[in-house]
Amino acid sequence: MSLTAKKIYSVILLTAMLCGLFSTVFLAQAAQAPTFTVNNTMAAAPGETVDVAITVNSSAGFCAGEFTVTYDKDVLEPVSVTKGSAAGTYFVGNATYTANKMFFATIDTDLINAAGTVATLTFRVKDHVVLYNGTLDLEVGTIVGNEAEGYGYKDVSCVAQDGIFSAARSIDVPELDDPEQINTLPVVQMGSEFVLSSPRTNDLSITEVAKNFSESLVTKFLDPVGNELPAAKKLTTGSVIELYSNDTLKNTITVSVKGDVNGDDTFDGFDAYLAGLLDKGVLTAYEIGAAANDAADVNEDGAVDEADFEQLESNGLNQ
Repeated sequence: MSLTAKKIYSVILLTAMLCGLFSTVFLAQAAQAPTFTVNNTMAAAPGETVDVAITVNSSAGFCAGEFTVTYDKDVLEPVSVTKGSAAGTYFVGNATYTANKMFFATIDTDLINAAGTVATLTFRVKDHVVLYNGTLDLEVGTIVGNEAEGYGYKDVSCVAQDGIFSAARSIDVPELDDPEQINTLPVVQMGSEFVLSSPRTNDLSITEVAKNFSESLVTKFLDPVGNELPAAKKLTTGSVIELYSNDTLKNTITVSVKGDVNGDDTFDGFDAYLAGLLDKGVLTAYEIGAAANDAADVNEDGAVDEADFEQLESNGLNQ
C-alpha cells in the first residue's frame, strides 16, 4: 500500500463525509473532553515483546481521531499497531510511520463514548538495553465529534497523557556451593555507571554470566585494567561487561563482588584497609569507583562505615 496511514485516514474521513455518514442524528456530545492515555509499562526485560495500551476514559465522546506516539528508537523496536475495543469501525495503523513514531487513526458513524482501549502498540525491547526510564509521548491530532444540534461534525478538545516506559536487565547465576540454586541479580545505576552487584557466594564465571545475553549481541569481558578475559575466567570487582550491537558499543556493566574491594578475587586485610579509608573520608566513592564502593558496603546498608570495616577485617584475619 503506497499511501501513508495519515493519507488513508484522510480518504476514510472524506469518504464518510461525502456519503453523509455524519448527517445522521448523533447523541448529544459528551460534556467532558475525551482523555487519551498511554498506559505505563514497568521493568520490561531486554528482548521482551511488550504491549502498550492507548485507552480512552468512559465519559469521553468522539467520532474520529488521529494519534502519534513517539518512542526512543535506541531502546524500542516497533512491532505492530492493532485496533482496540474502544476504536471506531474504521481503523488504520502504521507501526513504522517514521523512525521513532507509530501512527493510528479511527473513525465511526456513531459517537464513541465507552471506556476502553483504542489501540495496542507492540514493541520489542532491544537486546543491548541495561536500564531505561523514559516516556512514550502521545500526540493527538484532529479529534472529531458531532455538532450539538445533532448534524455534521466538529473538532473537539481532548486531553493526551503520556506514558512511562521502563526496562531493566537482571543476571541469573548459580551459587558456587549449590549450582542448582539460581540467583537473580539486578543491574542498578550508581552515579553514571551500571553496576552488577553480587555476593561472593555466586558463580560469576564468564561462562555463566554470558548465558544471560542474546546471541544478537557481541559481549566482551574485561578485567579491572581493561584486558579482555578468556571464557574460562571469572569476573571480579571492577571487571567490565561491554555490549556491542552492529559493531557499536551500546552499554557497559561494571561488576561488584561484596568484600572484594580491590578486585583481586581475594578477601583480605587490604579490602578492610580500603573500607577504613572510605569510612574516614580519606578516600571517596568517586575516587574509588562505584563498583568498589559497593563492594566495600558488605552489610548492604547503603553506606561504607565502621561496621563494614570490622566485618572485612574479620574476614581478612580468617583467611
